[in-house]
Amino acid sequence: MTDELTTDVAIIGAGVAGALIADHLARQGIGSIVLEAGPRLFRDEVFARQQETWKQDNSAPYPNTPLAPRSDPSDPDDNYVLSTGPYPYRPHYLRGVGGTTWHWQGVSFRYVPSDFELRSRYGVGTDWPLSYGELEADYDQAERELGVSCDDAHDWGSPRSSGYPMQSVAPSYADTKLAEAASKAGFNFVPRPGARNSIPYDGRPACHGHHNCSNICPIGAQYSGNIHVERAEKNGARVMENSLVTAIEIDHSNEITRVRVRREDGSEFTVTARIFVAAANALETPRLFLMSANEKLPAGIANTSGMVGVNLMDHVASEVRMDVAEPVFGGRGPLSGFGEPSWRDGEERRRRSGYILAFENVDVVSEVTNEALLEGKLGVELDNAIRERTVRRVILHQIHEHLPDPQNRVSINYEQRDSAGLPKITVRFAIDDYALRGQEEATQRSMTIAETLGATNTRFVGPYSGFHPVGTLAMGADRLTSVTDADGRTHDHPNLFVAGSATFPSSGTANPTLTVAALALRTARAISTQLV
Repeated sequence: MTDELTTDVAIIGAGVAGALIADHLARQGIGSIVLEAGPRLFRDEVFARQQETWKQDNSAPYPNTPLAPRSDPSDPDDNYVLSTGPYPYRPHYLRGVGGTTWHWQGVSFRYVPSDFELRSRYGVGTDWPLSYGELEADYDQAERELGVSCDDAHDWGSPRSSGYPMQSVAPSYADTKLAEAASKAGFNFVPRPGARNSIPYDGRPACHGHHNCSNICPIGAQYSGNIHVERAEKNGARVMENSLVTAIEIDHSNEITRVRVRREDGSEFTVTARIFVAAANALETPRLFLMSANEKLPAGIANTSGMVGVNLMDHVASEVRMDVAEPVFGGRGPLSGFGEPSWRDGEERRRRSGYILAFENVDVVSEVTNEALLEGKLGVELDNAIRERTVRRVILHQIHEHLPDPQNRVSINYEQRDSAGLPKITVRFAIDDYALRGQEEATQRSMTIAETLGATNTRFVGPYSGFHPVGTLAMGADRLTSVTDADGRTHDHPNLFVAGSATFPSSGTANPTLTVAALALRTARAISTQLV
């Protein structure tokens, strides 16, 4: 017999957005059930699996279960997501309690004010239904909740009402030397803000410089979403892992009444609540809404606008790789490195994307070893090549914003099913000329830096995407062209909220997690108010 559970708030997804909302509600004594399709994750077990796997991608040590499948970046034949557009789209998200913040690099930028007014200021993209100023206090709280470290002196273009919770983690030798060298050509590389402790903070230790931020911080100095999940549980929230939501149901008044959930053994139960929060991500949430279609809502949940799944965006990334003249010994300390914020904003955004340049302080031993082997080097010659290239290899990363395009979208394919039996996610993704013009300019600047560093073996890699999916359930003031309001409440269903990057109307240049956290705090307040 199907179990029937009842609560005040049902939250679908236990990533950073769902975790923060559950924690906020629990501290107010509001009951919630958090439903996570993936398993519980434990730091020691993930770290042990990382030591054993041959795979190089960030997801490698994490479970990929039949109930909560995901893309496998190490498998060239992986087709969890069916990519139909001109650019292959392979997302790198995790499914498990705590979400993708288990294997991120912790980069925690705020958006800049113009990111919220892109259409009004520069005549491209879309405006948000709220301003930077309206979200600034939530950004401030989000930085405290996640534990963001950076030096207050560094201007990333986002006005602040208070300082960072901590100073920056000590920079690596590579970051320092590369920033000094680039400054001779007029570049201003400074530490990127990161959700990583530089001192003991909030019950977590300071960063020890293990250089293992991805796949997993072995000591928990870097924030991961399970932190707020565990706090919510201590205050009364119920978190149910391995619980896949398969359908959302409505009543005659268009309110959500309950969700259907499947366990690992195939049995099912339902959860009835006063308010529901869809906090999966920009691909999984629109799939759930679309496959919950019924006679009354043939286009799916929250989709009278026809905008569910529409305007998928992602950061367009590219790299300039090089071997510099002097050894810099990269691959020690935090991965996130230094960045150059000068081109995040400005009038040039009328014609090309904003972008950030960033040194990636990564371990390249595997990369240079494969290169040398392909060149036929063996024995002492191979050892010397690995040593020489490893200490000189530099990766200059380029992150470009991506404009909304209704042709870039998430849909579902009932003809093909994943291992859980759900219709497969289909993605149509293209990179626009706006981003490519930004990429061209960024690459020219990167080449200038390479020349300053006396680099050889300089080459361009990219473009690629899949690390930061946003959009597909965008917020807006007009219910005909958006899915939710500025609080994340869906226009069609007053007791259904969306939390996470799916609500973003634009991509900006910032990694999305801090904005996800800030919006989740705003949504949590709206839910609390609505329940009174």
